[in-house]
Amino acid sequence: MEVWDQIIVAITSFLCFLILHVLLWQNESIKYRGLILMWIVGALSYVLIALGMSMCGFSMQGHFWVSVALYLCLLMFYTHLYVGIDKSVSVRILGELSKSPNKTLNWEELEELYSCREMVHSRLAVLLKKGWLQEENGKYRCLAKATKVVKINLFLKKVFLLKKTG
Repeated sequence: MEVWDQIIVAITSFLCFLILHVLLWQNESIKYRGLILMWIVGALSYVLIALGMSMCGFSMQGHFWVSVALYLCLLMFYTHLYVGIDKSVSVRILGELSKSPNKTLNWEELEELYSCREMVHSRLAVLLKKGWLQEENGKYRCLAKATKVVKINLFLKKVFLLKKTG
């Protein structure tokens, strides 16, 4: 029964996380609603539910790793879904097309709704803010930590035989 206790703890924790996540993200007074906050809510949800359920007689001995692994797996799948909804250019384009009156848009209409220039500028701004890039005279240069990530990325692209990505 211990393994089933762990599965119930993981699923209950995930359901608690989902409810908290939706409620918090509906609160417009919260300025930052990013992945760090999502993972903090996730950690707190698991700890509170695991502690609460252990006080109610659920076994947290022996197979604790089952609960943690299942919960983190659910959280990773959800995070991937959330980031896909939040950041996917392809999904954004599909959404704009489906919202248009006749379900079609030409290039100029798409450009008005989702400017390629603005998309690149917003990403450059984030990279500058995070210290991955440096701007000098209108030109951008990778800093040390960005160069490390690029080398890893280039290696993985070779391993997976990927050409253009992103």
